[in-house]
Amino acid sequence: KWKKTLTEMEVEVTCREMIKPLFPTPHHLRHLQPSFYDQMQARVLMPTLYFYPEDPNTTNLQQANKLKRSLENVLTKFYPLAGRVEEDHTDCNDEGVPYVEARVNCQLSQVIGESRLAKLDKLLPYTDWEESHNLALAVQVNFFECGGIAIGISSNHKVFDAASIFYFVNSWAAVARGDLDYNRMSSPNFDLPKLFPPKPLPFTPKLVQLILRRLWLRGATREKRYLAFLMVNLRMRANPPLSESYFGNLVGFAKVGESTDQALMDGSEFVTRTRDAVKRNADSFVKKHENPISDVHVDDYSNKSEDVNVKFSSFSNFALYEADFGSGRPVWVTMGGSCFKDTVLYLPTRSGDGIEVLLYLKEDDMSKLESDTDFLGFASTSSDV
Repeated sequence: KWKKTLTEMEVEVTCREMIKPLFPTPHHLRHLQPSFYDQMQARVLMPTLYFYPEDPNTTNLQQANKLKRSLENVLTKFYPLAGRVEEDHTDCNDEGVPYVEARVNCQLSQVIGESRLAKLDKLLPYTDWEESHNLALAVQVNFFECGGIAIGISSNHKVFDAASIFYFVNSWAAVARGDLDYNRMSSPNFDLPKLFPPKPLPFTPKLVQLILRRLWLRGATREKRYLAFLMVNLRMRANPPLSESYFGNLVGFAKVGESTDQALMDGSEFVTRTRDAVKRNADSFVKKHENPISDVHVDDYSNKSEDVNVKFSSFSNFALYEADFGSGRPVWVTMGGSCFKDTVLYLPTRSGDGIEVLLYLKEDDMSKLESDTDFLGFASTSSDV
């Protein structure tokens, strides 16, 4: 979606609290080992934003209290989220989830459909890993002048992937609107570390950080080569399939192709390659997790520093718009702008009959797209989502 962007948005924090589980976590559950797939994730915060219109039947205070009380309740089941993430485990110590309330000096309508996602980062509690102090989760509830609200969620990618984020938010919403309580709420399944135990890695976290930094460098003297990778939710591709309640990271990368392959310039060929890549690689991700290096194509990542590894991920099959906290479905669900790099995300629209594409690209790459008339033919100029 393309629209005129916000010129200024001031967000004033009015409250900070620490929300802890309603009931303490039993001692035998306090140490959660990471799975192999958790182990391989980058140290980043996933920024998710839910926008809701004004509810004339409730006040800001009532909404805030409902969100806090329901968060206490749901954290009893999702107890690792109230803990702290260490190098080799999550300490489920019930230290709590930071909860922030803020006041925004504009109307909700001025924000809906905002195309420059980095401008929305003010609505998130944290955007930088170093500032998050090993948190698993943090929440910020933003109240707009019109009475609308935005719920910003910063989630630790070392603890859960997109499927688990949306599963958690929908569970929280169900508790808030009264459809679930502690006694009737099913517990998420934290057995992924048993199915895919962590492996001893031949490098330290600091070395990984240095390698990743090097992989993203841009060469100035050679033409860039673009490699396309599709991020795949492996739960339903496991044998036997795993339900969405399996909490944590279970995402693989399927290489689709690269820009030097002229056949991929044909759109239908790209679709065919994408389907083939998922079919070819999905089973091997799960069955051959002992050898992750070949699965994520590190050889392709590291061939040339000029290479641009573009990751594609679709959230269109997730129930993003089912997160009704008691005042109706969100009018817009999107992501913040500071976490992703060289990434293309596909999100469903509220109506369910369209796709919203979020592009996290370098300015020079983005300027090429914005001057491409064929590309612009797919983009709506409406500010409605």
